[in-house]
Amino acid sequence: MGTSLCETIRIGRLIERHGERFLSRIYTPAEIIACRERTEYLQQFTMYWAIKDATVRAIGPYAGPGLSWREVLVQEDGNYRFEIVLRGELALVADRMKIGKIMVSAAHCRTMATANVIALHESLPAL
Repeated sequence: MGTSLCETIRIGRLIERHGERFLSRIYTPAEIIACRERTEYLQQFTMYWAIKDATVRAIGPYAGPGLSWREVLVQEDGNYRFEIVLRGELALVADRMKIGKIMVSAAHCRTMATANVIALHESLPAL
């Protein structure tokens, strides 16, 4: 299980300071488009950050150094239901750990975003 809480102002400052370089280092092109399509795009970027961070906290400690934030792909159905797709080293770690399903709960307000991620062993049924 991983949990994350992030301030919107922090992500806003990183975007302001580093622009596209920051965005392309953390988010995939599809995630950037999905966030920018929202009127509350800064809150959306912050929530995606929280989801990625919570996922890394749930699985990442078992990975080696050099983990990339882009190895966690956040997909959304438009109604704040999220699916996590793992790539690279993180996908290999999840496979070795026999993670069958990753459950995500995330929310944001004007100033904060939070996410909780539970990585279920493949032998456990998803809820």
